[in-house]
Amino acid sequence: MRRRRPATPRWMGIASLAAALALAAPAGAQPAEIAQPADVAPPGETGRPADAEAAFGTGLEALFQGWPGLGRLRGAARATLHAWAGAEGVRARLRVEAPDARLDGLELGRLALDVSWLPDADLPDVTLRVEGPAGRFEARGRLPMDLDGADGRLAWGAGPVEGRIVLRDADLERWTAAFPGLALAGRADAELALSGDATAPVIVARVDGRDVRWRGERVGAVRVDGRQEADVATVAVGLGAPDDPTATIDARVPLRIDLRTGEVAWLDARPMALSIRAAGLTADRLRPLWSAPGGADFRVDVTIDGQGSLDDLALVADVAGEYRTAGGAAPVA
Repeated sequence: MRRRRPATPRWMGIASLAAALALAAPAGAQPAEIAQPADVAPPGETGRPADAEAAFGTGLEALFQGWPGLGRLRGAARATLHAWAGAEGVRARLRVEAPDARLDGLELGRLALDVSWLPDADLPDVTLRVEGPAGRFEARGRLPMDLDGADGRLAWGAGPVEGRIVLRDADLERWTAAFPGLALAGRADAELALSGDATAPVIVARVDGRDVRWRGERVGAVRVDGRQEADVATVAVGLGAPDDPTATIDARVPLRIDLRTGEVAWLDARPMALSIRAAGLTADRLRPLWSAPGGADFRVDVTIDGQGSLDDLALVADVAGEYRTAGGAAPVA
């Protein structure tokens, strides 16, 4: 019969980590503090105080240094690391709170990050929540992440990821302010599921937009369903009311996404496919995309199909309907 070793406190390890974090904290940050015990339950348990605690002030830009996307976060933050020693190993939980987080110039609001490491788990559990004027954001999942005590940052390692991201009531005008060409307004909900290796993940996404406007013109409802897998992105877009859309767009695009580096590359030498369907187009329904000449009165159906690489894309288009004038209606084909 194999005997289990008794639990041994890890005070020296936690103290060393806290000291390293204190030295690595940016200028003006609050120094690390050592406390024992803390009234916080370990991951997977309740009612057990922590064996040690290290708390320190930092900045989001320092904590996520080198991360694609999250490396653009800004704002002062308070981080607390709790640890529990046990026969099976050490459990740890990191809590980061930032009251006024920003992404570049976008005001996000309150940010809270929780990371839990368990001795019997290959990957830590991660939860990120943001709530503020730009909307409500929550991400939950598991990814290879460690706290680097040498410089007080979170380090993302190689390996698989799995998780779900939910964005509720997003303000499109705020989110797209950095891209004037989009000129979008309205609100949207989005869900994203991730799995597989971070360098070539499987991504399944859904976006539902409400009262969307583009360049000041009302588009209405917008739906986007997408899947990224094996360097191919499949996307379906619906513009307008679901029961009477202005247009539907289906595309199959050769795309490579690497979450570790933040790279998104269009593999333009590979084939793609495009299909656009629009029924009952009038001058009013087309206004968000094109301004018809004054007095124009028409109703047409449009189909566009494309195949081939980006540099050699063969398009076939068909337009059918009628153009109305004072003298009557003339067919369009």
